[in-house]
Amino acid sequence: MIKIYKSELGKEQVLRSYNELLELWPTEFEELDINTKYGVTHCIIAGHKSNPPLLLLHGVGDNSAVMWMLNIKELSNHFYCIAVDTMGGPGKSVPNENFQKKTFDQVEWINEIVDQMGLDQFHIAGVSNGAYMAFNYTVNEASRVNRVVCMEGG
Repeated sequence: MIKIYKSELGKEQVLRSYNELLELWPTEFEELDINTKYGVTHCIIAGHKSNPPLLLLHGVGDNSAVMWMLNIKELSNHFYCIAVDTMGGPGKSVPNENFQKKTFDQVEWINEIVDQMGLDQFHIAGVSNGAYMAFNYTVNEASRVNRVVCMEGG
């Protein structure tokens, strides 16, 4: 299993910072934990459920609280935003023993998230590694993706 934090103190500091950043979010939101094959995936949900769904994927070394803070108000005016803390990153998702970098199936993982949320089709956007994940997902599950936006991808 991957060790995300170097120490318990580091974990506490990141999670405290995460919660402090959420207090700065300029819109209403809810936090949701989704059980997947690879562990518990933490999501931040913002926007009205009647809006088109938009899955948001952050970059490496980031989490959803910091990545989407400056854009979430405008995005949530138009979309039902699901900001996903990716597995192995410094957020609130908690990988289990099935999460191994070499065998992690991103497409399967994203399918578990959107299936449990009841989303057949959705938009997807990502930054940096999140852009790679959005692109990879779209290539493999094109029939489920309405539009994709990849920012700062490699």
